[in-house]
Order: sequence, then C-alpha cells, then structure tokens
Amino acid sequence: MEAVGVAASIAGLLSLVIQLTQISVNFASKVSGASKTQTEYIGELKALQSVLAKFKDADAVSTATVDSYKLQIERVRTRLEKKFTRNSPLSGLKNLTWPFEEAEMARVVEMLHRLQSILHSSLSVDGL
Repeated sequence: MEAVGVAASIAGLLSLVIQLTQISVNFASKVSGASKTQTEYIGELKALQSVLAKFKDADAVSTATVDSYKLQIERVRTRLEKKFTRNSPLSGLKNLTWPFEEAEMARVVEMLHRLQSILHSSLSVDGL
C-alpha cells in the first residue's frame, strides 16, 4: 500500500516540478541578464523532471521524503507566482527582478540537486 502512496506523491511532485519549470522559464525570460545560479536552477528543475518521469515503481523512496521536498518546491513556486502575477502599476518595476537573492537561489539549487540525487539513487537500487 505504501508503494501506491509513494507513486501518487511522485506523480504530484512531477506535476509541481513541471509547473515550476514553466513559471521559472517564463519569469526568467522576462528578467534581463539571468545569473549563473538562475541558469543552474532551471537546469536542475529540468533534470529533476526527467528523473521523476522515469519512476514507475518507487519502493526505495519514502512518501515522507517526497512530501518534504514537495513542500519546499511549493514554497518556491508560490513565491515566484506572487512575484510574477502582481498587477499593481507600482509593482511593474519590481516584477522585472528575480525574486530570490543569489545565496537563497543557491540553496534552492542544492535542494533540487539533493532530491534528484536521492531519486536517481532510488532508480539505481530498483534497477529501473
């Protein structure tokens, strides 16, 4: 039964990562001069999306692990969405800036990379 829960969590996480990738690419295209960290961030999202898409049987990873990372990724998405969808005329100039400081973005990149590593290791253990 745990495998069904994990599979559902992975499917939800994949959906979230796809949404976040789309929002991030769209946002980054509107911000001039993407930094190295922003580029790495989008690369990690795409790599994570690729690893998540390979999951069919996910017994080697726990629902708690997946849900923990899902919560962190949802926070990033929420912050980007808030910044990207502001409609106030005075916020127009603010919307042209990336909503994360470099150090904060580096932590997000590290988190995405850790999750990708965990999932990739799980795929290797399961022989997928």
